Amino acid sequence: VVEVSSLKGATKAFDGASLACFFRVRERVGRGREQYLTFDTSVQTVVQRPSGVIHFSLSFPQNLRSAQLRRSVRVKVDARKVPELTVWPDFSGRQDMAKLKPLFSPEQMKEKLYKVDNFSANGVRLLVNAGLMREAMPQPLKGERFAMNFRAVAAPGTPPAIFWVQAALRNIFYDPQISETALGFEFVAEGFTDEDLGMVWKPLKFDEVSGLGKFVFKWNLDLYREKGMG
Repeated sequence: VVEVSSLKGATKAFDGASLACFFRVRERVGRGREQYLTFDTSVQTVVQRPSGVIHFSLSFPQNLRSAQLRRSVRVKVDARKVPELTVWPDFSGRQDMAKLKPLFSPEQMKEKLYKVDNFSANGVRLLVNAGLMREAMPQPLKGERFAMNFRAVAAPGTPPAIFWVQAALRNIFYDPQISETALGFEFVAEGFTDEDLGMVWKPLKFDEVSGLGKFVFKWNLDLYREKGMG
């Protein structure tokens, strides 16, 4: 039996409907690593409790599968989910951020000179206007590292989470038809501000940025819902 909080009412029309279910399990030992699982099932009965809560009784699943590893899940995002992302040349230690000029700034993002195309828990793909590329990164080199700061929003109306990451440029593709360059970055470290040392980079745990996986998973579920699965 599962509780369906997104529904305010339900009818017998749901009986027999096929569903794909996704859920997350957090390990209690070690570092609390999370696993994402999925299974296919069907609705047996629908009950609306006196409190108004909807319960679906589901057929027992025949198999349980691992959902795509967050490392490989690439989710399309827009400004609602990632309202701000800034890119600087790689740096560490104490910095005067007011004097550290970004390569790609939030203002340029608002002007649509670049945008975030997709996200994973260990990487991001940016689409950059040709003019901005010539100005900010005229000769991009694979493997070159950059510092990034971005804000991630799980749901409308919720406060954004702020992330600092060190990212290595892995892929470069220029599309002359639309005068746009796609840049694929891999996150290789996450940043923490130390009172004495300034910006400190630490290698990723489990090949992903701490806390980012839950955003990617939520965004992925949102895409399924927008396509009519929920």
